[in-house]
Amino acid sequence: MRLAAIINLDSGSVPADAEALLTAEVEGQGHELDVMSVTGNRLESSCQLLNPKKMDGVIVWGGDGTIGHVLTTCATHDVPVLPLPGGTMNLLPKRIHGEAATWDVSLRKALASASPVWLPAASINGRIFYVGALLGKLTQFARTREHVRNGAIGEAIRAFADSDIL
Repeated sequence: MRLAAIINLDSGSVPADAEALLTAEVEGQGHELDVMSVTGNRLESSCQLLNPKKMDGVIVWGGDGTIGHVLTTCATHDVPVLPLPGGTMNLLPKRIHGEAATWDVSLRKALASASPVWLPAASINGRIFYVGALLGKLTQFARTREHVRNGAIGEAIRAFADSDIL
């Protein structure tokens, strides 16, 4: 199989050597792989560079936002997407691969299986979401969470205090 991969290096649990790990695993199973490692702010432009028509599938390793963006990009081309858990919540990968699946176990099982998993999706104001959506004021917790993830506890407290979450 000829596969493309997008790895978001800014995602919560993607390791720094993700590209080498993924390449070794996929090519070790006899598949071809073209990899794009990106940071969050370059995700959209990287997805535009994808040519899904030349691929048998696209692997995406990142958080739920990264995976959702790639799913939306590939849906118009009817190209299968293999999401790997690399975020903090990993709702999409958990829905597909199970609660405790790691990236490598998820990858091996998916490449060995010929059966797709279909995801529910919906659209609100032109934005597609999968599995679940966060709406309203509680979404502001994301800023606080990201500051905590980056070790900026003071910024996390400030973001929480400056919000009108409660």
